[in-house]
Amino acid sequence: MAGPTGSWRGRAVSIAVAILILAAAAWFLADAFSDITLQGLQSALAAQPAAQIAGCVLLTGVSFVGIASYDVFAARVVAPGRVGIGVAALAGAASNAVATMLGFHAITATAVRLRVYNRVGLNLADIARITALSTGALALGFAAVLATAFALAPGENDASVKRMAGIALIGLLAAFIWWLARAPRRFALGRFSATLPPARLAFGQMVIGGLEMAAAIGSLYVLMPTDLLPSFGVFAAGVVGAMLLGIGSQAPAGLGAFEASIVVMVGGAGRVDLLAALLLYRAIHNVLPFVVSLIALALFEIVGRSR
Repeated sequence: MAGPTGSWRGRAVSIAVAILILAAAAWFLADAFSDITLQGLQSALAAQPAAQIAGCVLLTGVSFVGIASYDVFAARVVAPGRVGIGVAALAGAASNAVATMLGFHAITATAVRLRVYNRVGLNLADIARITALSTGALALGFAAVLATAFALAPGENDASVKRMAGIALIGLLAAFIWWLARAPRRFALGRFSATLPPARLAFGQMVIGGLEMAAAIGSLYVLMPTDLLPSFGVFAAGVVGAMLLGIGSQAPAGLGAFEASIVVMVGGAGRVDLLAALLLYRAIHNVLPFVVSLIALALFEIVGRSR
């Protein structure tokens, strides 16, 4: 068991890695877009087609409906009949939007869920179980998108390797669902334990998670310059990798690391239209849900206190 010194060293290494990723991403982006002027960027933003912006807004909405459903499913397993759909949806969507915007996901997302679920009388253990199941559904969505993207990889040099990896991952997901169907299952880690969802519910979470991730990726895909775009499957696999790197950087929404990964993937260094697309994506997919969530949480508080 790691002592205080080991724990401190682990945090120090984590912080050092995060700083290194952020510094490398900042240096790369500054160099990649060094020739772009503010006037040129404003022109590129103004030239973005309204249909593409509307598509990004629509797909962002679909993505957050999926995110909200994670908590709805989790609350149904942990606290059946005790949490309304609206409350669970608010907790799921708002916790994700706030945590993505502010960073420190484990702290900010948990704080939002605590505030919302405490209003309906859930205790800390139930809230922790809902959080764990919701996070598991998100992981299933990641895995489903990655498996599909690899399994349908177009004819490239490493396409056969990607297809094999995708088929293997699909097999693992199918085996997990089959394992859940055999008997009721529980997850335990130390003193914490949670009932895993039944197979039908887990499969539903995986499907919704895959659709949610596809919508989130699509909200960026529709904004991208068309001449830089690979197939959606290749793009989806690259974006999942960019998201994971962003999580590793520990910056809010993976700021910097995510953008650098996208620029490298599509080879768009120096392209002002690419920079405009990335900025619009941040505004629509991160800032807009954050603002809407703050308004929804404020209304929730006002209604709760009035009662």
